[in-house]
Amino acid sequence: MEIKLNANDENQLKKLFKTNEINYTISNMYNYFFYNLARSIKKNDLESIKNINHCSEKCAYFQLFLNHLGIDTLDDNSYNELKDFCFQGINCLDNQQYQNNPYLQTIHFHNQKLNDIKLDNDCYLPYESFPLFDVKVDEENYFKEEYSLGYFKTKFLFPVVSKNNVIWMSIIPNEIETMKKSINEVKGNILVYGLGLGYYPFMISLKDNVKMITIVEKDLKIIRLFQKYILPQFSNKEKINIINQDAFEFEKKHNQGYDYAFVDLYHGDEDGIEIYLKFKKLEKNNCIYHYWLEDSLINVIRRNLITILYENYTKTNCSYNIEESFNDRIINHLYLHLKNTTFTTYNQIKILLSKNSITQLIKQIKII
Repeated sequence: MEIKLNANDENQLKKLFKTNEINYTISNMYNYFFYNLARSIKKNDLESIKNINHCSEKCAYFQLFLNHLGIDTLDDNSYNELKDFCFQGINCLDNQQYQNNPYLQTIHFHNQKLNDIKLDNDCYLPYESFPLFDVKVDEENYFKEEYSLGYFKTKFLFPVVSKNNVIWMSIIPNEIETMKKSINEVKGNILVYGLGLGYYPFMISLKDNVKMITIVEKDLKIIRLFQKYILPQFSNKEKINIINQDAFEFEKKHNQGYDYAFVDLYHGDEDGIEIYLKFKKLEKNNCIYHYWLEDSLINVIRRNLITILYENYTKTNCSYNIEESFNDRIINHLYLHLKNTTFTTYNQIKILLSKNSITQLIKQIKII
């Protein structure tokens, strides 16, 4: 790979690398906060900050968010940079708006079990932080990543399924928001990979232009739990057909006659990227595919591409042969695909990193 840019394009490339570095820092910061400090912000602390600084609740929440992370808010450069990346993503949510969701209004259960799997409810506490939307990437601003944080002012209950007392699946605002676009778009005969608590099938079953929903799920215990406690509460249960089979085997042999397929076989981008890449290789031309959290999954590939560009621009000595993780394999195969490429403009790099380019690139490289 060669990178031969003029001075102006080289400056843009350096801005890309700097933005990518900040992206990593911000995403790690959010992940740490959600896993370790999600319940650290309290109403009394918010009110105190608001009164002292004469600021809005959003400003106070952001201040406490940084304080709990141990970030020096007196450093103007750091504060302004973090505010640019984080502030707009803070969302105070209306509890009732989500509780009025048709699934949450219709489907009810409490402490119902089948062997080691249990249906129950959990909650977000007042002011507890949680991820809300899928990552948004600003392609016109050096692929700046925009993350989101949501919270309620009152306790928010939501249904969960747990296995051996560990929460496995849940219907939370993040799931509601990140499935909304696909739910609005699909019509006709729909294929759903992954059953979970049946949120996606329930929501699309309410649509008049959705005729039939085939759900492929390999875990028979989840199917039995769903059929016993959840499916009977569906108002359009006649639209639902469940097949107990491995998703990949079904896609290879039986995916015929469906207008859309929705793939939800993972918990996030960490365990989802391998499934996503494998599934993209199996896509049929006569079906439109939607993937849960696809923007985050595409962003995993984008970050790896930027890593390769940086290593080659700085002439870092990398063999691209060692594979200690699946991510190493992704990087190695991306490099093999691009190693004979010469970039002479920043725009070529920008096109390479675009969502449309990456979805095409995925089908060309032989990662799996």
